[in-house]
Amino acid sequence: IVPMSEGFVKVGRHEGKVMSLHYGEGYLVSTSEDKTVRLYEAKSKELKAIMSGFSYTVNDACIFKKDGHLFVIAGCDSQGEKPLYLACFAFLERCLPLMDPEQPLYYITEITKPVFCVSHHESSARHTILTGGKDNSVSLWDIEKDAYALRTTLVGHEGCIRGCGTVKCGDDEVVFSVSHDKTVRLWSLETYRCEAVMSGHSDWITSA
Repeated sequence: IVPMSEGFVKVGRHEGKVMSLHYGEGYLVSTSEDKTVRLYEAKSKELKAIMSGFSYTVNDACIFKKDGHLFVIAGCDSQGEKPLYLACFAFLERCLPLMDPEQPLYYITEITKPVFCVSHHESSARHTILTGGKDNSVSLWDIEKDAYALRTTLVGHEGCIRGCGTVKCGDDEVVFSVSHDKTVRLWSLETYRCEAVMSGHSDWITSA
């Protein structure tokens, strides 16, 4: 992708429908029905890594750096196993041009239902991953280099979660979530309580 004045270029091609595309840390990360995640360097438009080994459609992913390491978190469809993966690259520039497809991915065993949305939040050197999916809840995870810990789960929606993240609200930052229950919810990042429920949609909310 290049500035409008220079036109557009195609940076790569998945073998299935693209489910999400995000930018972070100088990279584009895309997920697809072809069960892969692709990382492109935004400036050069070069494909830098392909994460494979997923059993189902990869619905969403986020990318961030911590302590000099590049992390990619990917959320997938599932049939009772492995819907959330954690991959850590020790500086992507030092990896092979394409990641070894046999390189193992960590997966988070506490989740068994499909994950539809993944996002990252950083505050006071604390890295938080937010995930939402078919279990109708938003989970907050503390992520380290090769480990994770569930901090809390936000419960209240009556349908699957299709989008989640954080947003500045006055002097505070809050978690937002959107759902098939036709509502948007705001949650306190300090107390983890639901602060607001916004309704009005006549059908599922599918993105945020």
